[in-house]
Amino acid sequence: RIRTAAAERVQAHVDRNVARKLTPAECSEKKKRKLFHDSNCLDTVVSVYRINDQVCPRNRFKIDINAQQNHLTGCLVLFAGFSVVVVEGGSKSIKREVWRNQALPSFLSTAV
Repeated sequence: RIRTAAAERVQAHVDRNVARKLTPAECSEKKKRKLFHDSNCLDTVVSVYRINDQVCPRNRFKIDINAQQNHLTGCLVLFAGFSVVVVEGGSKSIKREVWRNQALPSFLSTAV
């Protein structure tokens, strides 16, 4: 009798969780809203990064795709000995820049 009551409570808990679970479209919308539509911060953040080596086309492509995915804008300025990346966007998107931490670890110096 006690085990059946406990099993019923567990099943009721699982049923409530399934009923509250977001659909894939709702989950995607929630993630976009949290990352790109931050109501607390309406500022646009600009970051400037110096890359000590030449940027090969593969890494330029990574920078471009990650900027598009994170809704960032900016430019890449190529010089003879180094390059400069200027990025602007929301504060959470700037913090989330994937290429800054993973795609170019040996190239990047600190943010200016």
